[in-house]
Amino acid sequence: SDLSKATNDAIWDWNLENDEVYWNNEIKVLFGYNAEDIVTGVKWKELIHPNDFKRVTKKIVYHIKNGIQNWQDEYRFRCADNMYKYVFNRGFILFKNNNQPYRIIGAMQDVTEINKLQQSLNNERIKKQKELTNATIEGQEKERTEIGRELHDNINQLLTATKLYLDVGVTQPAMKDEMIKRSAENLTLCMEEIRRLSSSLVPPSLDA
Repeated sequence: SDLSKATNDAIWDWNLENDEVYWNNEIKVLFGYNAEDIVTGVKWKELIHPNDFKRVTKKIVYHIKNGIQNWQDEYRFRCADNMYKYVFNRGFILFKNNNQPYRIIGAMQDVTEINKLQQSLNNERIKKQKELTNATIEGQEKERTEIGRELHDNINQLLTATKLYLDVGVTQPAMKDEMIKRSAENLTLCMEEIRRLSSSLVPPSLDA
């Protein structure tokens, strides 16, 4: 037919009343079969990948039984060399006046390369997400290390000095007022340092 000549799809015509299937020459080009190799619906179903078989056949049977004219699905299809290709298959179901299905006309495309490209894009997306996650974790670890260093180098030293001032104030009453003053100054510095570290942990507001 003109349709067969105008497309690279494997065109098929399935007579549901006698289970005979007609294919155009693209079945040979795309999948390695001669048109007479797949002459029944049973034979076509046998070439569906076992992991896809139940899903695909259940859907097409559902469409046929419920009078749904347009059917399409994507699945793995076994070629003549026993390798599998991803195909996109679609069909139009014809019904008699009593709503009895008698024929399906369809077209099957090889979408293996499209699937490979999609899988490659998905893998690249996953890779980028992992890199972003790792970078975020590394940034958080660096931030924690920096905060830990500041706690140790600044606040810890201030608190150590404050304890010494208070010890001196207790043991040497003559220096008590001076030691309390210095301790208060150190505690003020500690509070300011903690406030600064707390601010660095809060993400900037989107409204800022």
